Amino acid sequence: MLDDLPAIAENPTVRASAGAVELLGSPYWNRETPHNGYRPVVLASYAADWHVGSGDPFHFHATNLVLHLAATLLVAWLGASLLESRLAGLFSGLLFAVHPLHAEAVAHISGRSDLLATTLLLAALAARAAGRGRRARTRVLAEAAALLAFGLALLSKETAAVGPALALLVDAALERSATRSAAGGVDRRAWARRQAAPLACWLAVLAGCILLRGAVLGTLSVEFRAFEELGLAPAERARVAFSVLADELKLFFFPDPLLAQRAVNLLPLRNTGPAGAAAGGALLVLGLPAVLAGSLRRGRGTVAASAAWTAIALLPASNLLLPIGVLQADRLLYLPSVGIAWLLGDLAARAWSGPGPSPAAAPPPGLAGPARLVYAARVFVVALCAASFGATAARNEAWQTRADLYADCLLQEPENPWTHAAASRLLLEEGRMVAAEAAATRALELLPSYPLALEARGLARMGRGLTAEALEDLTRARFAAPTARRIMNRGVLLATAGRAVEAETELRAAAAAAPGDAEVLNALGAFLAAAHREEEALPLLERAARRDPAHAAIRANLGLARLALGDLRGLGDLREAVARAGADAGVLFRAGAALVRAGAVEEGIAALERASRSAAAPPGAHDALGLALVRAGRPGEARRVAADMKAAGLRPTGEFARWLDAR
Repeated sequence: MLDDLPAIAENPTVRASAGAVELLGSPYWNRETPHNGYRPVVLASYAADWHVGSGDPFHFHATNLVLHLAATLLVAWLGASLLESRLAGLFSGLLFAVHPLHAEAVAHISGRSDLLATTLLLAALAARAAGRGRRARTRVLAEAAALLAFGLALLSKETAAVGPALALLVDAALERSATRSAAGGVDRRAWARRQAAPLACWLAVLAGCILLRGAVLGTLSVEFRAFEELGLAPAERARVAFSVLADELKLFFFPDPLLAQRAVNLLPLRNTGPAGAAAGGALLVLGLPAVLAGSLRRGRGTVAASAAWTAIALLPASNLLLPIGVLQADRLLYLPSVGIAWLLGDLAARAWSGPGPSPAAAPPPGLAGPARLVYAARVFVVALCAASFGATAARNEAWQTRADLYADCLLQEPENPWTHAAASRLLLEEGRMVAAEAAATRALELLPSYPLALEARGLARMGRGLTAEALEDLTRARFAAPTARRIMNRGVLLATAGRAVEAETELRAAAAAAPGDAEVLNALGAFLAAAHREEEALPLLERAARRDPAHAAIRANLGLARLALGDLRGLGDLREAVARAGADAGVLFRAGAALVRAGAVEEGIAALERASRSAAAPPGAHDALGLALVRAGRPGEARRVAADMKAAGLRPTGEFARWLDAR
């Protein structure tokens, strides 16, 4: 669901189980977009799961659970060291494991990038912590292991770039704990000198990964039009970013509602005006240093370290430093929540400590007041863990299917335009064009000029044959937030409307924007082939087929182009297209008709029979089947096709109709 489709199911790099060199040279998504990421470690894990389980989702979910368990153990181990209490570490790990906020990162397969980045970063910090106070050789090996884990974390998700800052924070907290009893406390200068060389190595690894990312993607910049997608003017962006940050901080302690995508039109600071936004921003920006300073002054280093971890880890996800791929999502809080888990674990351990009975036993009648408070605190801790587990289990139910997820989001936030737009895309895939148009229209009522909804409504109207209305929506979406796919969709519609010159201009613009996108290359190649320009189309379709060898529609178009040029390899392409088409009636119809024309009549008839039996059979599929049966010398079966058409309210057309009239 959601990102699983372009990142896994539609990603040829994953399905082909590519080698290490190809993985290192591949962008994260299956298509080139302005916000394409670089996460070869994640792709390698997807490819391994695909190879082992032949695409079975069970293996992907099992890997996510293993990674979450590893992260939980590392949170507990580091927490025990930082908090100087095994009990506090145990509670930290337990609360991290069952926090409802983690449902998206674990249950959603594409949340693996956050799981891997966080787990590997925690492993790097654990390696450094394990090497403290050891012999020089052991420390060097620990630092080397930490650098390797940090590099892999960076190649899992860009949010791991905060690793050097977190490494300094954890080492400072451990140093403070180790020297608490020493006269004079921490020697800050000596500590800084010891950190200089490791920090330089961490920064060198960070720089190397940034350069590698730039070499693969062709740019060092990060470009994503999240604010433009939501129709936000520059003056509103800071207010929305601060509103998102405030909501994220609330979710750590009160995780309700939990949604796949937050609604920008419902964020509390969106419409508070400049004064409200400034007050909210000042509270968030100035409040954290105040908490840190107060905690350190009172000797509460745990609170300070936990708050600092959360603040540092939140920065990449806040849209304050630079725009990222989404405005707000629960999975982005997986790494920042480590600090919250330590804070809550420390508080739970303090509440649990002290004289008192076990939480399962009732307090004796004569129990003194302080002991009763300890008993009540223990009961509260157990209840908190149980409630978190129950909320997580309930949240996981919503991640079973996309329909379940959208229904859950609509139930909790019926005014969320993203959910209506996303539901519209799901309805499009199911062929329910009227319902898809209605859902997209509702999204536009909530957030006018929302490009995602405009695109969905345009595609729905295109499916209904409302060319003029569809063109208006797709044009608005294309110019509001241009992406290669939106430009392509407008070009395809222009071609359908007979505006060939404009269609070619748009399709070539889409191919220039995403030269590695197989869908875009296929659209341009199919357009040129339909215009009898097969020699121009063939190189484009061959590139598309190399990029996505399992794509049935691409393989069919390639076969048609090759046969038009007299290349008999096209027959093999058509046969492969039929084998991979599944329930795609359009591909079966085109490939089957072409096989009949090329002389492979029986194979073509089999494909046309599958196409005509489909509920989404394209116009002409029954006629093509009937005519193929006539040519195969099977007139009785052709007449049965005509009878089936009559029963379904369809009228034979073209050559098949003329054959029937002659009989």
